[in-house]
Amino acid sequence: MALRAFIDPVSYSRTEFITSAILTNQIPRSSEVLLQIGTEDPRCVYYVPRSVKRILCHPTYCASKGKLPFRARRQLDQAKERRGQMEGTEIVPLELESYDGVATKAGGMLAGVESGSVDVVVWSQISDEMKKFYGERGGGGDRVGASDWFEYAVKDVSRVLKDGGRVVFVERQDIDDLFGSGRKVGFVDGIRALRMDGTFKMFGPNEDEGQEGDDEKAISDIDLSTYSSLDLAFDKVDLCPMPHVAGVAIKRSATSDSSPGPGSGMGEKREMNIQERMLYEKRTANAELAFEAFERGRRKGRKGGKRKKGGGEEGEGGEGGEGRGKWARGSERKGGDGEKENPIEKLRRMVTGQGKE
Repeated sequence: MALRAFIDPVSYSRTEFITSAILTNQIPRSSEVLLQIGTEDPRCVYYVPRSVKRILCHPTYCASKGKLPFRARRQLDQAKERRGQMEGTEIVPLELESYDGVATKAGGMLAGVESGSVDVVVWSQISDEMKKFYGERGGGGDRVGASDWFEYAVKDVSRVLKDGGRVVFVERQDIDDLFGSGRKVGFVDGIRALRMDGTFKMFGPNEDEGQEGDDEKAISDIDLSTYSSLDLAFDKVDLCPMPHVAGVAIKRSATSDSSPGPGSGMGEKREMNIQERMLYEKRTANAELAFEAFERGRRKGRKGGKRKKGGGEEGEGGEGGEGRGKWARGSERKGGDGEKENPIEKLRRMVTGQGKE
C-alpha cells in the first residue's frame, strides 16, 4: 500500500520532500514530453519545469472504466491553474487498452504511447498499488498478471523512452512478492533486470555488467545481453523508517549512427552509445588519476620545507635573504645562529620532537 500520512507520518513526509526535490532537480530543462505512471495526484504539475510541453497522465492501476478518474483530472487542471505560467503545457489524460484497466501482453502497459517519444518517465510510489491491482484482477490468457506485471511495465517504460531519456523514481526499497516468487526483491535490482537486447533477467550476486575488452570492440560485437538497458544512479532516503530509494535511470543507446535520431529534439547532439560511454568513462578515469597525481605533487612540494631562491629560504626575499616572508608579522624569533625562524615551524618541531632541519 502507498504511504499515507496518518499511517506513517515520518516516512510520508520524507518521501514527499524527496519526490518534490527530485522532480525539481532531475528533470532537464530541455525535456518536452513527460509521462507519469499511476497518475493519482497532480504532483508532477507542481514541480516539473514549465518548459515541458506535454504531460502524459497514465492511470495504470487507478483507472475508472479505462480512463483517468474524474477526481484526478479535476486536480490536474486545478494544479495547472494555481501554479500559473503553464499556458504552453498540455495535460493529456491517457486511456488504457481495456475497460477494466488490466494490460494485455500484446499491447503492453503503455499501449497508445509511441516508442521513443518520451523524455522523462516519473515512477513514484506505485509498485505496491500495481502489484495489488494485478494480483486481484490480472492473469489468465493474454492478460498481464501478478507474476509478470513488473516485467511488462519496465519493458514498456524502456520502449517509450528516447535514447538518453530518464526514469525519475522514488520507491520502496524492497517489494514483497514482486515476481510471484514469495520473496522480497529490491526495486533497483528489478529495474536493472531489463537487458539491452530486450531480455529480462536478474543479475546474479557476483555478476558484473559487460565483458573484458568491450571498450575496444565495435558496438556490433558487444554482447548487449550482459548490459542493463537502464543506467541507474540512486541512494537511500535518509531518516525514513520505512526504507525507500530515490534516483534516476537513464536509457542507454546501442546505435552506432553518428547522427541524432528523428524527433529526438537534441539538435546536433545525441546520446553516446554503450561503447562510446565506456571510452568516455575510461578517459575520465585516466584524467582523474592524472589530476590526483598532480595534486599529490603539489602537496608534496608544499610540505618539502625550505626551497632555495637566490641563496635564501622560502619566505625570505631574493638575494641576501633580507626580505620578509609571509609569516613575518613582527613575530620572528632568531635562532642560535642568527637565522630567523618561522613560529609555525618552531611549534611543529616542539610537537613532533624533531630537530631543526
